[in-house]
Amino acid sequence: MLQIRKAEMSDLETLRDFAERTFRIAYEADNVLETFQAYCTEAFALEQFRRELQHTGSGFWLGYLDGQLAGYLKLNFDHTHADLLPASSVQVERIYIEPALQGRRLGEILVNFAMEQ
Repeated sequence: MLQIRKAEMSDLETLRDFAERTFRIAYEADNVLETFQAYCTEAFALEQFRRELQHTGSGFWLGYLDGQLAGYLKLNFDHTHADLLPASSVQVERIYIEPALQGRRLGEILVNFAMEQ
């Protein structure tokens, strides 16, 4: 069973490393290498992830399967944004699953979790 918990600042490097690795696996082959590298350098900078973790209008959740990080989810709750109306809505900004664990319905579990928030 997938165990889901909210990411904390102590998870910063683990989250950032997992996020960058799974993003690269998903998209690197479909992009111009130099442009992709520049994007990753900025998007996966430790300070960028620190700011995202500290943002009060969003949160990250980590999914663990048998003690192994299997995926993560970033949800936005900032209802000042026009895309998040009504006030009870939530936006799934990111969802990534460990490639070796894909096909086990873990993404579905994370989406269902998001709908409960």
